[in-house]
Amino acid sequence: GMVSVLRGPLLASATLEEPTLAVVGDQPGDVFGGAVGGVGDRDGDGIDEFLVGAKYAGGTGRAYLIDPARFTGLGTAADAAATVFLGNGAMLLGGLAGDATGILGGGEPAYWITARDAAEGAGAVFLFDRGGSGPRSVDEALVSLVGSQPGDALGAAVAVSDVDGDGVPDMVLCACE
Repeated sequence: GMVSVLRGPLLASATLEEPTLAVVGDQPGDVFGGAVGGVGDRDGDGIDEFLVGAKYAGGTGRAYLIDPARFTGLGTAADAAATVFLGNGAMLLGGLAGDATGILGGGEPAYWITARDAAEGAGAVFLFDRGGSGPRSVDEALVSLVGSQPGDALGAAVAVSDVDGDGVPDMVLCACE
């Protein structure tokens, strides 16, 4: 798979033939780009990073935190990744991903990553703090939420918003299969 970034503003003449940035998965069939999510500027360099899911990468699924400042043009996930989040045998990462800053308290940056097919399709959502670089396992997640029934697909849709008005982001999760 491949993820392309087109610099805005987009014009009617925009094409995928000359992306600002293109990131290619490391393995054929890994479903790299099956999900993407913006996470804002995590390293303070003025350029937003984003997460890219690869459901079957490495046999356990991976989510790559892509840092566009690391390269321009065409690159691989290994070249562009500031951090790689790894699934384990039971939890295939690579579903939806996004910004959950503040949800862990204190306004600290955080990411959420889903594993929709985990636990016989029950699904799972993992919350990670921003800290560290290099590979991180789902076993290091600060919060792990797993669907209650096989086939629930917890994490099929996720939103982060302050739904109760207390100034702290809340997580809205769908288990909708």
